[in-house]
Amino acid sequence: MLDDRWDSHTSHFVAYGVPIPQAGTRIVQTAAGPRGITAGSPRLRPWRDVLSSEAQVCQIEGRRHTGPVAVEVEFRFPMTATRQKVKKYRNEESIPKPFQPDLDKLLRAVFDSLTVGGLLLDDAQVCEVHATKREYVEGWSGANVLVRDLWTP
Repeated sequence: MLDDRWDSHTSHFVAYGVPIPQAGTRIVQTAAGPRGITAGSPRLRPWRDVLSSEAQVCQIEGRRHTGPVAVEVEFRFPMTATRQKVKKYRNEESIPKPFQPDLDKLLRAVFDSLTVGGLLLDDAQVCEVHATKREYVEGWSGANVLVRDLWTP
């Protein structure tokens, strides 16, 4: 998925950890009026902090994207011990992960973190997406993220 398209219009980083999905925002009524609350796991904030920090490093290096971008993300999860024992998976390095968490919610956390980290002005700039989620027998867990300009002004 991630290929040799490295140039000044491309940003790439790896975020280590177990990817956590970001649920949607819901409105709740409070004494002070309606408030938007982002629902999700308590582990979401540390995961988003890792993503934002890596995005910020790219931004500090002078790779801020101001126009339309394409984003490629590979989410890597550890394969469970029980799945490693299943005969059809034994010889595989990695397999697709057709279970929770939802890919769209994983992407939501990445897109918001790209904005918080300053790599994007707004996540609405994302016009193309290619994303995968796989389980790996060995190796690291996290996200491999590539952001590239679709055109430059």
